[in-house]
Formats: sequence, C-alpha cells, structure tokens
Amino acid sequence: GEFPSFSRKNFPQPHGETEAKEAVQTEALRAELALDLASGQDVVVSKPGVSNGSLVVDGVSVLTCQRCHLPLGHRAYADEESEEASSPTLMHAECKAQCMLSQMHTEEQKRKRDALELKQARREEFDIGWSPAETIPSNVVSAGRLGCAVVPQGMCCLVSEKDSSAVSIAPTFEPAAAMNLEYLSIALQVRRTEGREPLFSLDPVDNGKVEEEDPQAAAASMQEKRFEPEWLAGTSVGEVMFQADYHLKELSFGEYEQPVVGMKSCFEYSEKDSHDAEWSAREWFVVRKAEIHVSDDQEASIMAKYLLESGSHLPDSWFSLCDEKKPLCCLEVPQLWNDRFYSKISIKDGAIESNKDPKGHGLYGG
Repeated sequence: GEFPSFSRKNFPQPHGETEAKEAVQTEALRAELALDLASGQDVVVSKPGVSNGSLVVDGVSVLTCQRCHLPLGHRAYADEESEEASSPTLMHAECKAQCMLSQMHTEEQKRKRDALELKQARREEFDIGWSPAETIPSNVVSAGRLGCAVVPQGMCCLVSEKDSSAVSIAPTFEPAAAMNLEYLSIALQVRRTEGREPLFSLDPVDNGKVEEEDPQAAAASMQEKRFEPEWLAGTSVGEVMFQADYHLKELSFGEYEQPVVGMKSCFEYSEKDSHDAEWSAREWFVVRKAEIHVSDDQEASIMAKYLLESGSHLPDSWFSLCDEKKPLCCLEVPQLWNDRFYSKISIKDGAIESNKDPKGHGLYGG
C-alpha cells in the first residue's frame, strides 16, 4: 500500500500482547458492569446468609449468580433446594427460569417412563401386540389338506375352471395373487352361516364413563372384545382383527409415529388450538383420494363373498381348515389412554410468572 510502515502484515503485533490486551478489556468491562449494578438498590435476600460468590469492585462487594456467575443486580431468586438452608443460593430470574424448566422436564420424563412401563406391563399381561411371523397362519398344512403338496414360500392361489364351477388351489410366486387359506376358510364359514363378513369391536365395560377427577381410575377401565359371530374369539381371524383395531386406536391416540404421511393424531390436531382451551374429540377419517391395498383377512372376506354368491363348488374341507383355536387370554383388555401436559414460564419486569399447576389433555377409551 501507500504506507507500508503501517501494514500489519509487515509489522505484526505479538500474539501474546493481543491476548493480554483483550483479557484486560474484558476484565475492565466486567468490573464496570459490576460497579454499575452495585450502585443501585440492594439485592433482596430472604435469609441473612448466602452461599453465592461475590465480586469486589472499588471496595464494594457484589453478589454473583450461582448459575452464570454474573452480578445479581436489583432482584434475585433463591434456589428451591436451598431455600430452607441457612445459606440459600441466589440467581437471576432468567437463570431461575432455566432451572425450573429443567426440573419440569425431568419430572415430565419420569412421568412418561412410568406410564410406558405400566403400558408395557399391561400389553404383556393381556397379550396385546403381535408378531406377523408367529401369528399369521401358514398355508403349508392347509394346502396339503386341499390337495396341493408344493407351496413355495408358503404362497398359493385359487384357480377357477373355465367351463365349470370347480375351484382348486395352485402354488404361486406372485404375492399379489397369494391367498391365506385359513383366513379364507373362516370367512367362508361366517358368510355361509351368518350371511355377512366377520366383525369385531371394543366396547367399554362401564358404558364409557370416565372419572375426570381420577385419571388413574380412568386408565384402569376395561373394554370388552366383541366378536360377531362369537365363535371367532380364539381364531386367527378374530385375533388379527383385535390386534389391528387396537393398533389403529393407538395411532389415533399418538402412541406411535404415524405410518402415513399427513396422518395426524388427536393431540396433533389439538396443537392448532390453544393449550388452555378445553376440548373433547373423536376422529373420523374421510378418504378423498387413495390407493386401495386389501389386507389378507379382508381379501379373504371379499373372496368368500364372491365364491358363495357365484355358486362355486366348494367341498366341505374348504370350510374346516381351522380346527384349532388359540386359548383366549381374556375377553377384556384395559382401555387405551394417553395424556400430555403443558406449562409455561414467563419473565416480566424481572419477575418470574409461572403456572404452578400444568394443564393437560387426556384421551381415554378407544
């Protein structure tokens, strides 16, 4: 440049000297801030002794915050854990709010863990939840009883003769064409005896009455498994309908992450409104545009309706592929519940404004 004698590249400043000047400036600013704060009103202390540190500025001792170690200023709050002690610790309103927020978060996490442990224990006790590999019946035995000895990967399909009403089964490698034979057999029995498809619902034992003043008692309420016809209880079709019904209710209660993009739980809908508002909810799903994917049990029910209404010739063996029933754990299960609590901490004019009693929304039933 024009004045190379002033170039920092040509005449660099020693690194240690720069750090020393910055440290002096920082300490000077801290001392000036402490002196300004100390010149105002005295810090309000409910107890005569305090355990906080202090800064000495021009002979004036200034108390510092236990959390951030900066001067306290005109207003301070005692730590709840040390309020009863002879030397309570003091902190700023902002620091106190952070401590309160951390404590509330810890309490909320503990509440969630306790609720999760209780729900897991009840799921094991009442046999809620299922594994497809262990629950879905295999086609190997059923296909053998209908004259099909080879079933690759457990998949077989129905074959209709062109010039007759006879129906047979054949092995297949196409999952979309595969049919679960035990589901089909049960659906055929229901369709022939009842003239309808299998039905299931969970009905409240106490007629849906929930004690709002006692959430624990409400969570302990039971629901009855209702099968139509009743002999579906203990069958593979009855079991898959119960587990699917219960899991769908858990999704609407916000127990799990939604499997479909855009699908929301009751809590997610309520977040659009104020947390302070009271509300009651029941969800209905309106399908505006969708692709239809039929489950195995529903596919069997549709096929059973078609086979019987079309007059297909089906031997009696097609109606008796499910000879054994799973022993029922119980016909009543705990009703679903889930709750969320909300609390707000705000600071106004240096004072903490907090809602000591957090508000919550609870869902019970199913």
